[in-house]
Amino acid sequence: MSETFQNLGLLNLVYLVLLGIGFVYALLTLLGQGIGELDLPDMDLSLDGGDVPSFDHGEVGLPSISSMSIASFVTAFGAFGLISALLFEASTGTSLLFAVGGGLAVGVVAQLIFIFIFSPQTSSLRTQREVVQSTAEVITPIPDGGVGQIALVARGTRVTYSARTKPGLTFKQGDVVRVVELVGSVAFVEPR
Repeated sequence: MSETFQNLGLLNLVYLVLLGIGFVYALLTLLGQGIGELDLPDMDLSLDGGDVPSFDHGEVGLPSISSMSIASFVTAFGAFGLISALLFEASTGTSLLFAVGGGLAVGVVAQLIFIFIFSPQTSSLRTQREVVQSTAEVITPIPDGGVGQIALVARGTRVTYSARTKPGLTFKQGDVVRVVELVGSVAFVEPR
């Protein structure tokens, strides 16, 4: 077997490296599952005073490709390429066809799993479009030029946001307001 690895061509070496990268990525993903649960301090990056610019990118009709799908493609590309080249002694062209075909098949399956199994779990996330124009209740008074807090219901879940208002307006606890803009985690509100 060591003679086989000594005689590896450049393409087979690429297959081996890609297979290794995929394996290391999977290992790091398994080991790092708890990293998302670290209790990191919240950082308030709101700007003081003036209008805060915002950008509305609209919606793009294409689903995003999950990083796990990309990693699955890379790993399968390397695995199928090595299998076809070393076990079946396929030519370079045939080996590349097997690598691309196998990588695409595994990547597509991984993406479908991401879309149909994991994506519904994130359906409780609020989008900017859902929050803007919604009605909210002031839970911490919003002083003129200051920051307060509002609560609203989005997708069946009560959520809170820091809130600001136009100069000259103030709101007391219990007031009902309308969200007119959302910049990061700060909602800009006006009277309902």
